[in-house]
Amino acid sequence: MHVQSMPPLNHEGLLPPFLGDPSQAVGLSPYKSNVVDLVTRFGISKRRLEILYGFIMFRRRLFQVGLKRGFQWINGSFVQILDREPNDIDVVTIFHSSLSRHNFKSMVAYNSSLFHSVLTKRNYETDAYFVDAAIYDYYNFSRMITYWFGLFSHTREGFIWKGIIEIPLPNSDKECDAELEYIVKAQEAYHGQ
Repeated sequence: MHVQSMPPLNHEGLLPPFLGDPSQAVGLSPYKSNVVDLVTRFGISKRRLEILYGFIMFRRRLFQVGLKRGFQWINGSFVQILDREPNDIDVVTIFHSSLSRHNFKSMVAYNSSLFHSVLTKRNYETDAYFVDAAIYDYYNFSRMITYWFGLFSHTREGFIWKGIIEIPLPNSDKECDAELEYIVKAQEAYHGQ
């Protein structure tokens, strides 16, 4: 199946919810991407690069605590109208933990700065939410995905339909290092202009 990369923003300054025929799976949001494309496309100011740096550090910490299987949906003002500076990046992480429920709860409690939105905004400039696929039955998992897709696929004002970006979680130290190195180089290049 063809993977649709991020399309250009539409005339409203939003990612379109689909390209072509919305009854076809090809060209539908969420658009699969990666950190390099995210930085290249949306790291167009000092502030945006700072937010992306925080987001990449957040991803690195998630990897370090064992979240390696899953993906993240990216949305909000960060991926909308490019002439406005966002406050943060909106992210829902959909993952499958291999930890037992008890061990996962302990890990979350020990790493609370990664799992509470107020703290992730402050520490990583990331408005972060989570869906652990391992704890839901099919029906409730479907309800959680529907909730986040519905929330992320419409604007707050006017409820205009929009697209979502999906990037996989890093699954190696090497991948985490490469993401960090890329954003640091992007920041250096921006400051050198």
